[in-house]
Amino acid sequence: VECEDLFKNHKFNVPYDYLCIAAGNKTNTFNTPGIAEREGKEVFFLKHLYHARGIRNRVLECFERASSREITKEERHRLLSFIVVGGGPTSCEFM
Repeated sequence: VECEDLFKNHKFNVPYDYLCIAAGNKTNTFNTPGIAEREGKEVFFLKHLYHARGIRNRVLECFERASSREITKEERHRLLSFIVVGGGPTSCEFM
């Protein structure tokens, strides 16, 4: 397979015997209480494009709400605090 490092503008080959491409079929919440019920409100998964759009919209909403002069310092801090949970490459890049 031919690969390209976009930052260094360098192309290289990666040899392989078998190429397997696999995607999961369901996000695992590990039965954490309340996660499924809060999806799309306080909890956002990142598996599909619509998930990314939901996260983007929620972050923008929090920024807009935090810019109001009528909210308390504590509420502004809450609105501008985000928690990213996960062990895959998506959560690392999201940070």
